[in-house]
Amino acid sequence: IKGYGVRRVLVADSGLFPSAQLEEAASDADRRMLLTQHARFDDIAAPSTPEWIFRARQAGVDVLRERLAATPRAVALLRIEQELTEGEAHAQACARQAALARTEPDDPDLAYLAIRCLPQEQGAPAFAAAAARWPDHPWLAYAVAYDLAGAQQWKPALDRLGKAAREPALREGALVNRARIARLVGQPVPLAGMEQGSRELAQLLALERGVGEPNKSGYAYRELDQGRLALALSVAEDDGGTHDRVLRLAAASDGAGRDTVQRALALAPERGMDPATAMAMWGLALREHADPAAYRGFVERQGGARIAEPTAAFLDAVMRGTDPDQAERLLRGLPPQERGMALAAALVAAGPRLPARWRAEVRALLFAPERPNFLRG
Repeated sequence: IKGYGVRRVLVADSGLFPSAQLEEAASDADRRMLLTQHARFDDIAAPSTPEWIFRARQAGVDVLRERLAATPRAVALLRIEQELTEGEAHAQACARQAALARTEPDDPDLAYLAIRCLPQEQGAPAFAAAAARWPDHPWLAYAVAYDLAGAQQWKPALDRLGKAAREPALREGALVNRARIARLVGQPVPLAGMEQGSRELAQLLALERGVGEPNKSGYAYRELDQGRLALALSVAEDDGGTHDRVLRLAAASDGAGRDTVQRALALAPERGMDPATAMAMWGLALREHADPAAYRGFVERQGGARIAEPTAAFLDAVMRGTDPDQAERLLRGLPPQERGMALAAALVAAGPRLPARWRAEVRALLFAPERPNFLRG
């Protein structure tokens, strides 16, 4: 066309989340190379570096030892070492870090690492004492924030998360959870500024608001949030990964048709599954008298027993008809997102007889791409 031209633009995927970058890889060899390079060379303070290291380890590429050899005192790496080890290896890692902390008792980084190895009942008061000694230490603030949030002491948790966000390696998680809690307590928080510091928060809010073209797959979450389940599924039709996620969340939503429910239950376990959809499907399976083992197993593999066990106990109590206030106490200690997902699973499984305040809490703690739609109550 006269007066028009074509310009070719090279766009880097480096700003995408690891999962999105891996989806862009052309082959398994390319994915392995991508994992290895990011896990080996990304700045440890970058928000996605721990995830790259975890994913590389799952793919059989373990770079943690060489990274620790290069920076043996990096808190983020030593924390990952605790997470990636188990049994005797975990005990050895903790013993080594605790011994180092004893030799340098005035180092808050080492105190934080040593306390992380303690049992929960000992760790919470130890973190509180250490944070009182070093009130501006971000890692200690982060740990105390999670203990406070687990006890539903929301406003003190907000303050601690603000301090934690000063540490680059913690900024993503701290800002996202700060936004969750702020929505719950109705406290104004400058979301615009927080979005600039957190890609994850910016993405969650964009999907919730339906930013972008109405025919794009990400817009499906906005339709889901408005209760337009059929339209949400239609918008996501051409994007397999998004469609499978939306199908799972739509099936767990109020007003879902039998065909939608059956199609979601028939999906292969690896399709559209992540912690949010697994929790929703866990509740759906309980309601439909289907086997929830695949969904519980996914939650346990992703979050460990510390997430799966209290969630299972809570859902069992709900299904037995236990008093909701008594059942809710079983969620004590869960982080904000996992608490919201467990409440959502219960609402899917037995919603009409459960407190309306649980719906409000789910809507605050979870963003639209993380929850089914609850129309009633």
